[in-house]
Amino acid sequence: MRITSLTLIAILVLATAGCSNKEEELQATIDDLVQKNLNLTNDVVARDQYIADMVSSVNAVYSGLEIARQEEATLLRRVSAEESNEIVNNPDVRQQVIRRVSELGNTIEGSKKKVASLQTQLASTKKRYTGLEEMVAGLQKNVEEREQSVAELKARVEELTGQVETAQREAAEKESLLMAKSVELKTVYYIVGTRSELEEKGIIQDVGGFPWGLFGSTTILSSGLDESHFTPVDMTTTNEFQVDGEIDEIIPMRDEMFYQLEPGTGQTSIATPAEEEMTEQMQKTLVRVTDGRQFWQSRYLVIIKD
Repeated sequence: MRITSLTLIAILVLATAGCSNKEEELQATIDDLVQKNLNLTNDVVARDQYIADMVSSVNAVYSGLEIARQEEATLLRRVSAEESNEIVNNPDVRQQVIRRVSELGNTIEGSKKKVASLQTQLASTKKRYTGLEEMVAGLQKNVEEREQSVAELKARVEELTGQVETAQREAAEKESLLMAKSVELKTVYYIVGTRSELEEKGIIQDVGGFPWGLFGSTTILSSGLDESHFTPVDMTTTNEFQVDGEIDEIIPMRDEMFYQLEPGTGQTSIATPAEEEMTEQMQKTLVRVTDGRQFWQSRYLVIIKD
């Protein structure tokens, strides 16, 4: 059978169309492979970068923990029994150690947060990175060990601080007691009044004498006298008393070697303003103490005036 020219042309056209379709399919396959390869390369790069970032973060935490461990070792030596006296006795050193322990605790707390962040990152990824998970788990354990160790160090510092506070409180109490005792030892009491006034207040009483105490009786301090009637003064600073009128007797009796009686002038030192005004023209008597230690062998001074 003879093929006509029209038929031949049709066959050529179909053959050409078939080749064109195959070339397009081949190009599409190539483009798809190129894109897949690019995606795979990007995934590998991203994975490698992710791993590198995680490892860098883990190493950074480990580096911080190592610095913290060295600082902790230094502080442990300072709070040891051999060197703790410096902390106890030197406030500046004590405050410095407290501050450094606090900073160490902050460092450990920061490391804990970084580990928690790394764990969150690992948990959020679709892929499992067993090696990284093991690294972070080991890091977490290291942080927990440092945290426990720092807690023990802090407890030791607090113990030493407590000892200091106790010692300071006891010292303050002793000082307060000594001051109170010193004030008590230096405090003496005096009162001035007529015989009838002092008897009425129960300050003095007469004993002995014959008959019925009319002759030869002795005036003494009453037992159980009320100190509230007396005026307290410091024996180390009170060296004289000025009395309105003349002095009849001093009870308990003092040796005249330890004081002098002189005419008084000006305002009396032991009278109220009202009494001063009423007795402005009255004769005054000055009791000048010349030997305080001997004069105040008795803590009470009763001046009986006429």
